[in-house]
Amino acid sequence: MTPTLTTERLILRPLALSDAPRFARLSADPCVARMTGTFPLQQSTVTAEGWILIRLAREAAGWPDAVFAIELPGEGLIGCIGANPAKGKVEIGYWLGRPFWGRGFASEALKAVTAFAAGLDLGPVVASHFIDNPASGRVLEKAGFAPTGEAAPHFSLARAAKTPCRYLRFAGL
Repeated sequence: MTPTLTTERLILRPLALSDAPRFARLSADPCVARMTGTFPLQQSTVTAEGWILIRLAREAAGWPDAVFAIELPGEGLIGCIGANPAKGKVEIGYWLGRPFWGRGFASEALKAVTAFAAGLDLGPVVASHFIDNPASGRVLEKAGFAPTGEAAPHFSLARAAKTPCRYLRFAGL
C-alpha cells in the first residue's frame, strides 16, 4: 500500500481518480509526455483515468508498486513519482507538469521516494532518463544517483519509438 510522505513543501500521497483531470492537463504537454515511457502524446481525462485505475488495481492485487501523486499544498497535483520493484531492484520514475519545472520540486520528491524505496530493502534503487533530457539527469545526480555507464534504447509511447536512455543507480547522499 502506498503511504503518504511529506517533505518541506510537498505531500506525496496515493493517486486518486479525482486527480485525473489535472493529471491529464499537465501530462498532455508534449514536452512532458515525450520524456516519459508510458504516456501518449495527447492525454485526455479518460486516458488519465485509465492510467490511474491500472495503478490502483495493481495495488489492490498486491503488486509492490508505490505510485505517488506529488501535491503542492494550495495547488494540487503537480506530477507523479513511483517506486516499482522488479527483477531484484527498485526503479524510480517521475514527471512534473511544466509550470513546476526548475523549482526544486522534482529533487525534493525524488529524495523522499528514494529513501522510501531504499528502506524496502528489495535491491538497488535505480532510475533512468532519456539522453535528450539532461535536466532529469541532473535531478537524479543531485539526489545521489550515479551513472552506471550503461545506455540503451527505451520505448517512449509519446514518441512511438525507442529512444536512447541513460541508467543510474542510487549511491547515497
